[in-house]
Amino acid sequence: YTLLIYRQAMALTRDLISDARARYFLEKDRYLKLARLVSEICQKEVIQENVIRATTQWRAKDPKRFEDKLIKWLDDPTKAERMSKIHTLEDLFREAGGDLAGVRITTYVETDRRLVVEAIQARFTGPNANVLVDEKDESARQRGSLYRATHCQVAIKDEDLNGDNENLRGQTCEIQACSLLAHVWNEIEHDMGYKPLAGELSSLERDLLSVLGKETEAGDLV
Repeated sequence: YTLLIYRQAMALTRDLISDARARYFLEKDRYLKLARLVSEICQKEVIQENVIRATTQWRAKDPKRFEDKLIKWLDDPTKAERMSKIHTLEDLFREAGGDLAGVRITTYVETDRRLVVEAIQARFTGPNANVLVDEKDESARQRGSLYRATHCQVAIKDEDLNGDNENLRGQTCEIQACSLLAHVWNEIEHDMGYKPLAGELSSLERDLLSVLGKETEAGDLV
């Protein structure tokens, strides 16, 4: 009965997913430009001006990865509420396109993560005038993961939208902030556990992944 309700609420379809991939393929350059600009601002005004030891990376999501993410949503009952809001391509990009442009800030020490997030909130605007901040640590533990990072959904301020940047108005970018040690484990879990690229993990592999996660946590405490 629960599955039936879930299917009835679902508005996302494979045809809509196919259309979304085709549109994103044509627009990917704009997301690349947004991610590069956000990364440049972060490097200069979030990291250097606040004398924080950290590195930045930026990217636009691969179109195939975007499609795979949406297909995965079709079989995920926890996404039912969000999918029920999707009827058009605009709805889809609003609900699922927040990470198409992405920047990662990795701090040398865990205690600087909070400073980075505060600087991001001061420098950028967000989807509803304010930067959306989501500290993932607690929700990750609730699903049995040792993922540690803070996700910030940001937009470019009006004063920065000039010249070639004008077409970035209203577009948002996801900034992930974490320590270097947390980043090591997050990337391994992302490819092996969260989005398995080589099949399901064995129980031994899951145990070893957990051990590694606890070791990186201990390293940050040290």
